[in-house]
Amino acid sequence: MNNRQFKINAKKLFKQHFSFFLILFIPYFIFFYLQYVVDFIALDLEAIYKGLLLTDHASSQAESLLVTNNLSSSPLSMTAVLVFSIITSGILFVVLDAVRGREDYTQPVRKWGTIFSNGSYFIGAIVIFILQTIWTVLWTLLLIIPGIVKSLAYSQAILIYRDAVDKGESISYIEAISRSRALMNGHKWQYFKLLLSFIGWWILVILTAGLLVIWVGPYYQIAKVNFYNGLVDKG
Repeated sequence: MNNRQFKINAKKLFKQHFSFFLILFIPYFIFFYLQYVVDFIALDLEAIYKGLLLTDHASSQAESLLVTNNLSSSPLSMTAVLVFSIITSGILFVVLDAVRGREDYTQPVRKWGTIFSNGSYFIGAIVIFILQTIWTVLWTLLLIIPGIVKSLAYSQAILIYRDAVDKGESISYIEAISRSRALMNGHKWQYFKLLLSFIGWWILVILTAGLLVIWVGPYYQIAKVNFYNGLVDKG
């Protein structure tokens, strides 16, 4: 399946269950708007753009490379990103169930806490986030391009980990990242192009003072989960 189909399927699913996803993504929106408002008050347009990318840190380390320099010196900022990463990971778990036809589309507020429903989910999200961030930063210190390549390779780790946990498999955090690297072998460029295809949408988010994120955010995340599910099915 190609990127165009991933996006078409994502848009179709989002439209069919719009109210469910809108409520499910409220924590995502809150973090986004807090970041946006703080940067807007400071009249820092560059920071606003970086803030848009920051909201996706949980599931795509490639974008996080663009904010590493600003965040690495701020423990408070990194803590905020970690918290957001954990919450977003839980949301993506629900999205993955929806993509696979296993979601009942009820109680979206209750499902904000999906990441806390299983101790392995919660600890895994924290440790994998930390490992991804450390390794991505280290690679980026060498050269930016290898850093981007590695971040793309690591990008599916949390969903791989979740699938393994649900199957009752014994999987370490490092193994989840290693499996992501293997899964993304030959597919990093396709994934990168999928991310780039949303640049126009994110520009529109900026032009609408962040309002359009209620459409772009879920659409973007569902498309990326579709990508992961497509790779797993293909494998």
